[in-house]
Amino acid sequence: MAAHKEVLTVCDGFFASCLEDERFAEGVKNEIKLPDETPENVGKILSFLYLCMEDNERQVSFLCLTEVVEYYILAQKYCITEMAHVARLAVNDSLICLPRKTPRIYYSHLKLLKDSGLTRSDMWFDLLREVCRHILKHKHKSEELRPMPKEGLESDLEATTDILRMVYDLDID
Repeated sequence: MAAHKEVLTVCDGFFASCLEDERFAEGVKNEIKLPDETPENVGKILSFLYLCMEDNERQVSFLCLTEVVEYYILAQKYCITEMAHVARLAVNDSLICLPRKTPRIYYSHLKLLKDSGLTRSDMWFDLLREVCRHILKHKHKSEELRPMPKEGLESDLEATTDILRMVYDLDID
């Protein structure tokens, strides 16, 4: 896929570093190869870089939570801060297609972040905060959270500890 150098370098991050400095072969050739990336993901990056912020927010609003988490991971991989910000807005502003009454966050969403080395990231804590709010709102009546241990939460000490810490902090506030 081809893209304009000006568009790729407008955001600080991987692409700007590769193309703005002629120390790298990519900057000399004005070509970046991403052999490990799917055409779909390259398309998401280019779409983000070519669209204005408002259009990006609207585009992300049609994604399900798993896709938003994957979008965030892709943004972090290439250090596109603005793209990661749009994904976080979608979660924090409930722009995504979650049921309005009870947002359903599966352990698999946390595991995606964990497998990408993004525990302790902003998105990690955004998702945990939503789980904790749900716990505090519904106390022991929540059927939505019952599957989480079977999905893998019971063996993830880090996620469990973060949830307990956050529930305690939110409950005090």
